[in-house]
Amino acid sequence: DELSPDALYENVKLLNEYPEADFIYSDEDKIKMDGRRVDPFFKPDWSREFFLTTMYTCHLGIYRKSIVDEINGFRKGFEGSQDYDLVLRFIEKVDHKRIFHISKILYHWRKIEGSTAQKTNSKNYAYIAGKKALVDYLERNNISGNVEDGISPGAFRIKRNLKNHPLVSIIIPTKDKIDYLRPCVLSIVKKTDYPNVEIIIIDTGSREKATYDFYDEIKNDEKIKIIDYQKSEFNFAEANNWAAQKVKGKYLLFLNNDTEVINADWLTSMMEYAQLKDVGVVGSKLLFPNNTIQHMGVVIGLRGGASHAGICFPEWQFMGFPFLHAKDVVRDVSSVTAACLLIRKKIFDKVNGFNEKFKIAFNDTDLCLKVKKLGYKIIYTPYAKLIHHESVSFGRPYDDPRRSNDLFEKERRIFNSKWKISEDYHDPFYNVNLTTRNENLSLKI
Repeated sequence: DELSPDALYENVKLLNEYPEADFIYSDEDKIKMDGRRVDPFFKPDWSREFFLTTMYTCHLGIYRKSIVDEINGFRKGFEGSQDYDLVLRFIEKVDHKRIFHISKILYHWRKIEGSTAQKTNSKNYAYIAGKKALVDYLERNNISGNVEDGISPGAFRIKRNLKNHPLVSIIIPTKDKIDYLRPCVLSIVKKTDYPNVEIIIIDTGSREKATYDFYDEIKNDEKIKIIDYQKSEFNFAEANNWAAQKVKGKYLLFLNNDTEVINADWLTSMMEYAQLKDVGVVGSKLLFPNNTIQHMGVVIGLRGGASHAGICFPEWQFMGFPFLHAKDVVRDVSSVTAACLLIRKKIFDKVNGFNEKFKIAFNDTDLCLKVKKLGYKIIYTPYAKLIHHESVSFGRPYDDPRRSNDLFEKERRIFNSKWKISEDYHDPFYNVNLTTRNENLSLKI
């Protein structure tokens, strides 16, 4: 392997500026035997949840020696993943605000036959050792759950046990479009394995007979409640805020009427993280009907405001470099879409819900940033999967006709002004070397 010529300089430079740093990691790439450099890995800033799915910090790592000594360095029995085990023990001893990331490629990992630089699964013993290290981490930290194989090769899943099953109020605003509302509601009723839900349908002015026929069909289901919200002008934020005060749940799940549940444990998977004290909001993986990505987290600063990175990426395809594993692992993000957003009601009330100035756009991102400002984490989980027929109303986000209308532009300006979003804004969970001009995860040029 090789270090870049400025590797030590960049780390010393950071230490001079932030002497409190306990752990520093940087970006990396691979180097072929003929010297060609490939597979740049542009990492996010520190994300505990991402790290608990894969050893993403990897090379180059700088660690405070006193802490390495305190935890007795590397341990036998974890060969192949001894560095992962080391960092799992190391992060238990440090304030995570003292973990720093240098967004520059300072390490070139040589691709040789049999190396994990060549193939992620080339060292099965390393994966087994990594899983063992993660199981140890759960036991040391009294985390109730199991370590399972992840979706992506080389990644893990921590399947957390639920402490209890508090009531979740699923809030669905709608106006006709029964061909989408029906499968949305029925998929929740028939597939959801989480045992304690109520479904609140906010009718914002339906007129079609088919809609009311469906309401008659479901009116005897004690879990479903239909409430009228009649306003001359639809305001997404206002309608959801109003409904949030009519429900009984300790948790609120905001859901678009053009979504459809795929997997039975979707809500259970979201509650695994919503139950954690330091988590404020949880979002899901959303797919277009053609099985491509519609949502895997929102990046702040993308396309001059906020947008969905990785949109239209094939769900069936492995997501490699430069955004390794991102669609298929639990990780910290700056925001998630309110097309499927889970939040504790106490937190929702504490931040005064959705900002009603954002009638059609940015209300969800503004909510997430308010929650994040209180110190809570925003989490994306790929283990809650739903179809989102967003193209029915608006098409892909970057083709969304709202983007060209005056109201959208007005709300974008308000959002950018409030949160000081400019061209040089840095979303901590999106590397500065990736483009902000579009959502395709290409390199910034």
